[in-house]
Amino acid sequence: NFSQFYAFINSYPGTVLIKDNASMYQIANKMQLELLGFKDPDQIYGKRDDDIIVPVRELSEFFQKIDSQIVDTNKQIKLIEYLR
Repeated sequence: NFSQFYAFINSYPGTVLIKDNASMYQIANKMQLELLGFKDPDQIYGKRDDDIIVPVRELSEFFQKIDSQIVDTNKQIKLIEYLR
């Protein structure tokens, strides 16, 4: 039953995201939805990362730069993320 499943994934203290083989969003918990700027799971169903919102692309580019910096310097970088 989906209501029990959603209750379960929404109780998880992190993000939960399930995509299909075509990388399309199928299921996301409340925390993941809020992180992406949505309130209802139906708003992301069948969409890909590039379809969601511009900040996702900006975040992807940001993390790619961080990854490159870590590889180039061979040093850790500590990032603190604040969720609304």
